[in-house]
Amino acid sequence: MNIWKLILFSSVLLTLPLHVSEANEANVQKLMEVSGLQHQINQLPDIIIESARTQSNDRMFIKAFESIVRDEIRINRMSALVKKSVADGLRSGDYDQILKWWKSPLGQQIVELENSFSTPKGLRDFERWLKTQKGPLASSRYLNVLEKLDKAVRATEISTAIGESVIESMLLATLDNNSSAQRKNQIISDAKNSVRNSVKPSTMAMFAYIYKDLKISELAEYVRYCESSAGRRFHDAGNNGLASELQEKMSRIGVQIAQNLKESQNKTAIAQETPESMETVSKEYALPDNGSFHLSAPKSWNDRINDSPELTLPAIEFNPNAGDKFSVLITPMWTKKTNDLPDNEALKDHIQSAANKALPNAVESQIVIRNIDGLSAYGFYYLATDRAPKPGEYKYMTQGIVRTGDLLLGFTILTNDGQDDIIQTAIKMIKNSYHKEEGLSL
Repeated sequence: MNIWKLILFSSVLLTLPLHVSEANEANVQKLMEVSGLQHQINQLPDIIIESARTQSNDRMFIKAFESIVRDEIRINRMSALVKKSVADGLRSGDYDQILKWWKSPLGQQIVELENSFSTPKGLRDFERWLKTQKGPLASSRYLNVLEKLDKAVRATEISTAIGESVIESMLLATLDNNSSAQRKNQIISDAKNSVRNSVKPSTMAMFAYIYKDLKISELAEYVRYCESSAGRRFHDAGNNGLASELQEKMSRIGVQIAQNLKESQNKTAIAQETPESMETVSKEYALPDNGSFHLSAPKSWNDRINDSPELTLPAIEFNPNAGDKFSVLITPMWTKKTNDLPDNEALKDHIQSAANKALPNAVESQIVIRNIDGLSAYGFYYLATDRAPKPGEYKYMTQGIVRTGDLLLGFTILTNDGQDDIIQTAIKMIKNSYHKEEGLSL
């Protein structure tokens, strides 16, 4: 479940040029209907729910998520906030100017494009379109104009503020109470940095899709309207009314999602605590001229040294001794000089490069890099879903690298549906592994 897509999509949707105006409520309502804004607000709950459906096959989760969203996102309240904020923010004469623009052929064309996007089907079409894009989303000139539109309507600015608020609320609701304040602050800071790095590309991708049928001259005319005095007053007023409400609601939704997921994980962990599945056994693997590598693996997992020619280096492979198949491959790597080992930043760059190579064949439109931070092992990993796995192949690949002592561990976890617990167990196993300079000899 990728909460970021929900946050980014909903916040960018409501920072699309908000087509409203004037201190007269009837006039404001008229503009909301003519421009399509009322349509966008009406569709918001369905779009957020559809975004979740595109990322999760867990029907119980979707049902609970839908209940949370429909309880929190109240269309009448959002509409009323827009009306009041815009009516208070516009000056005399703005109404006629803005209404005239939106009734123009170009204005109506843009309304049609934005309304088409602002539906569950529009979201599905956008996701499919994004997966087909192999190079730049548009020409550099077109992207430059989209950048100006983004700045004029403050989409990235507002989405970033909302995203940072949501992730902080979610983390505070789920972080272990035993964690130190410094550790919590670091986790929250890293998450906010991830938001800041993700929002702009996501915003530009959505804009590139929505307005792809406009000529560059038409898009430039649209930007000039958004940059006009009346357009700016309108956007500032409308965004101020919606941003605070959306930030509060998405934060509440995020907290409830986080709490539900935490409760679900706890229940799953309790249900899986059978004597065999919880019992682990210590493993020690001798490394030529470099001591030994240690970890604790589930007793129900078989291990072997896989030196298949298909692998670049020999790997330790874990498989189940019964039940559905999976594969966990761990490859120890080292150099004669400790100083030659990559630092934390280089490890992350390496995994980012691997994720970029996996992206063209993945279901995900964006692959998130995640941290591993154990007592002695630290590094990064990502998860990708194969867009079209062949018969007998695995659907999910989790791949990463950690450093423990003077040793690097590259790992690949191959799983199918219903095996999230395998991924978490393998990550925990790797997270708690360690390197000893002296070990058993082969």
